[in-house]
Amino acid sequence: MITSLWGSGEVGPLCLVLPQGFLPGEKQAELAKRFGPDVYFLSSGRSTHFMNAECVVAFFETILADAFERRRARLAERYAKSFLDEWGVLLCDSFTGHHSTSEGVDIQRELFSKTTRVVLPERQPGGWSARGQPCDAIHALLRKNMNTYLETCLGYRSGLMSRATETPVLMSNGNVHLAVSHEDSVLSCIYGWQRMAKKQKVLRWAWLSRGMASIEEMCEVAPGEVTPEGLKSEMEECEKHVEDGEWEAGIDEVFSRPDVNRTMFIWQVEVATEDSDVEDDWEKEDSAWRCLPQHWQTVLNARLAQYQSSLQDAQALYEYRVETFGANDVKTKNANQKLVDLQSGKGARSIVLMLKGSGKEVGQEVYRRTVQNDNGELKVSVSNKIQAYQLCVDSMKLSTLSDPVVERQLRIVSVTGFSRELQEVRLHLDVASLQSSNLMEGFKFSNSSSSSGKNGSTEEVQKTGGMEEPGDVAVLEDEFEAAEDGLNAIIGANPADFAEAGVEADKGCRLAMRRKRLLLTFLVVPEASMSWLRIMTLSGCNKSWSLFSDFINQEASDEIQAFFSSRPPGVVRALVMRHAMGSHNTYAGIGSLVSEDAEINETGEAQATAVAEKLREAGVFHEIQLAVISPFTRALQTALRVIPQELLDGENEGSQKLPTLVHPLCAEQTFVHSHVGRGNRGSTVEELSRSPEFSLFDWKDVETYCEKHRVNAGKWWHHGPHPEETESSFQRRAVRLKKWLGSLQDTWGDLNLILVSHGGVMQAAFDYQPHPPNCAFRVYDLQRDGRCKHVARNEEVNPNHLLAEPHFAVCSVRRLPDKMNGSTVFGVEVDMEEGLFMLNLSENALREKLHDPVKAALSAELYERFGLAGLFPSWWSWLNRARADLSIYIQDYLEQLALAMGQEDFPWSVAELVHQVLLEEPLPEAPEAPASAGEEATQAEEAENAAECKVG
Repeated sequence: MITSLWGSGEVGPLCLVLPQGFLPGEKQAELAKRFGPDVYFLSSGRSTHFMNAECVVAFFETILADAFERRRARLAERYAKSFLDEWGVLLCDSFTGHHSTSEGVDIQRELFSKTTRVVLPERQPGGWSARGQPCDAIHALLRKNMNTYLETCLGYRSGLMSRATETPVLMSNGNVHLAVSHEDSVLSCIYGWQRMAKKQKVLRWAWLSRGMASIEEMCEVAPGEVTPEGLKSEMEECEKHVEDGEWEAGIDEVFSRPDVNRTMFIWQVEVATEDSDVEDDWEKEDSAWRCLPQHWQTVLNARLAQYQSSLQDAQALYEYRVETFGANDVKTKNANQKLVDLQSGKGARSIVLMLKGSGKEVGQEVYRRTVQNDNGELKVSVSNKIQAYQLCVDSMKLSTLSDPVVERQLRIVSVTGFSRELQEVRLHLDVASLQSSNLMEGFKFSNSSSSSGKNGSTEEVQKTGGMEEPGDVAVLEDEFEAAEDGLNAIIGANPADFAEAGVEADKGCRLAMRRKRLLLTFLVVPEASMSWLRIMTLSGCNKSWSLFSDFINQEASDEIQAFFSSRPPGVVRALVMRHAMGSHNTYAGIGSLVSEDAEINETGEAQATAVAEKLREAGVFHEIQLAVISPFTRALQTALRVIPQELLDGENEGSQKLPTLVHPLCAEQTFVHSHVGRGNRGSTVEELSRSPEFSLFDWKDVETYCEKHRVNAGKWWHHGPHPEETESSFQRRAVRLKKWLGSLQDTWGDLNLILVSHGGVMQAAFDYQPHPPNCAFRVYDLQRDGRCKHVARNEEVNPNHLLAEPHFAVCSVRRLPDKMNGSTVFGVEVDMEEGLFMLNLSENALREKLHDPVKAALSAELYERFGLAGLFPSWWSWLNRARADLSIYIQDYLEQLALAMGQEDFPWSVAELVHQVLLEEPLPEAPEAPASAGEEATQAEEAENAAECKVG
């Protein structure tokens, strides 16, 4: 994506035409295979079109040729030549239409403006995306043709559009539930461009009406084809279509066939205008309103019923308070205001949709209540815009307070001066659907459609946190039950409701319960904590989405390019990705108390979908032979959303199933001691295998890992006999992960893989600094010995890691129940070439026989470089002593010592000392070598010494 800054500072889009051969090789090969060699790729801020050679010629003749002539005048001199020589042809975007909301600020333009590389010297003439502008005219024509192809030729039912020129099946939050396939989308674009009636005339008018060329210049571009008089006539004809609000001339033949129904676009509130005739829009006899998927109808009907019920409840409450407390009572006035708001459509938070048949009258009434005042004037308030926009999200997915689409909408509209009001709208988006429930009087949900009014100003709402009084425990319990009932009515927590709606019951219930937990948290928390929790929620989600957007804009393309670069022999190429945002991060990272094995939240859902689309478009998954995934739920869910489903199940004809390995080596660290921050506690294989969501995965490697590392009860996240890791043991696991990944080539051959892991792993193993954003990825080449290179930067990663194999393996160190001379005794089990050996030594003996002699024999420089400093529990360490069980630290020290002994420069005399200590008591089943007479005497002496130390 390429955006620009006009000289006035306003963000605006540019358009880049990419000729054949310019795209990445894999993408170009895919396009050539599907559509032939003459396909061109045209990209703009919010849309993508594929045009064949004929369309490109027509496009060039009407617009591009003039752009060539005028480019030095339109583009800043210092940017123009080098950029055009390197990238192709740039032109001011005077024909793509859906770049901005009616406020003139666009989602994608704001999102991608940070990567601006071109500055235009002046502000563009004309307005952007006002109704009747050239861009809307062209896209109205194009979309009608595309929809005809999608609905008639392919049988798709177009989804909800946020405006008339929106892509009909791809939601603006990246949700592709019911999306058309990539190939069908391309075909519909080609079909639409080929059938653009009078497209040359429309494009010429677009260019001229924006002031990008004069009539004389246009005649020079196409000599003999147009004349000044002809162009003036065309301009008048086009302007007449603008005034009439009609842009159907030349396409009637498309809809004249009996198998094509004329389609009316569903417009959202923000694109309606004061002079639009709402009555006529709803009553046109030849209009066929779009069919809605069944689960949309379920949600819609539930909300309509809830809306009607809330009117009755509000009326009854108001009458009761008037009779009991009088009309002048404060709470009576509040009840009256609530009733008035409901009657006028405020807070209804729906419905800008129309159902066929019996639902038409109900839908029309709610539409009028939502977008019109009592006098018939259109309500274009901020809250209505957000409500209409949120409906687009709710229709496709049950969203929560962490929905990134609304966050983006907030950032966009906030620049128009509504930031404070929008904060309140944002905070109440989800609870607004409950304000019509039979809630107790302790709560007052503020009306956020204006900054002042009977309900009080925005400042007053912020001071009270949206509540009049905290209420006692009984009131809060009633609130909880009422909120739960309201949610059940709105989103349907009953599996049968989802089954009837065609949605998988288990998935629907999980979404419902997840949303319920979050909403109820906000409903039952006392007043003092209400605003704090809301702030924390917004902080976590905003930060995660912002960092992810920065990565996509600034780094993702370079990493994808590195992935397709030439791979040296003898390495495994790994695209290493962090998981999407989890629910444990919702409250700015302190939500682990109730999310020990967190699921991804809705921000994470959108991140995973967005990065999946980025990788698909680049053709990355065509070159992936293996997926390696952490067993944490958030990583498994991310993989399911990032990796194409056809690769995971292999059921599509011609597609081969992508092998997956779920392995604890790539799991997040678990050295958090707190019972609050427990977001890195996982689920056992038994628990994970029961989930239908993860039925595609094989858990064999996880079970083997648990057996090898003496993990208790299948809790693989312990990575050993202890319930947590130390920082140094985590570093050693990071090295083992790199070696294991590099060795996969011995089994799989030449290998490209995707690794879905965690931020801590990416920092420890791959030196990703600073902490990677959710769904960020980098590409590395790994060798068998663990050496690793970041491909994009051609830099070796963590060159100081100790890569040698450990001299022995420490299977376990356990504290034994008995003591020796007042000192704790530990059972140490090691695996050496000679076999398995067990030592029962006290802390004092371990210190005197092993730690102190090793430290004295090594220089301070070697002791530090081998990573041994500070590992063995010291006499004066209060923190270690407070934990009582020091076995985890002793095992940590022994494992690091084994790794140090594997280094070539480790002193042999010290290695021999360690070897003698650890071999003093072999296990009975260990093979015994024949002993000489002298050795027998030595062994007898050692056995006598061991007997003195043995416990139990």
